[in-house]
Amino acid sequence: MSSSPEKLLEQLASTEPKAIPQPILCQSQKHWISMINFQGEQAHEIHKGLLYQETGST
Repeated sequence: MSSSPEKLLEQLASTEPKAIPQPILCQSQKHWISMINFQGEQAHEIHKGLLYQETGST
């Protein structure tokens, strides 16, 4: 079986969590959301840092 990029994208889209699983306590759900937000900010900072490195090195 040859897996084309389109098929891989479909697989990724289907396995990607659409929302936070429901059977979660409210407290841990808040923690989960804050963790996601923190990781998002962290990733953004890292991305900005990489951009600065790229533009600074030229």
